[in-house]
Amino acid sequence: MEKTLSVDDFTLMQIVEFGWTQPDGLIEWAQGTRRPDTSANRNRILKRDAEYPTGDDGWKIVPQSLIDGRRRYMMRIRWEDIRFYSEEHR
Repeated sequence: MEKTLSVDDFTLMQIVEFGWTQPDGLIEWAQGTRRPDTSANRNRILKRDAEYPTGDDGWKIVPQSLIDGRRRYMMRIRWEDIRFYSEEHR
């Protein structure tokens, strides 16, 4: 039987941004989302994407699609303590 999640289970805020690799190699981050998350889901994502290191800034950058033989569409993800956010922003 699956456990039903309660508000108290969401202890993290997941921040995800998507962007395109530019010709100079930099990534232009164009869109992003934030949503409450659980530590179990964070652990699942970190395990799934373990081959990509987490940077000193806390972002894990993961290639999303291969275009013309190169990784061009990218995702970066990190988590923050949900207590940093007011109730209306959770």
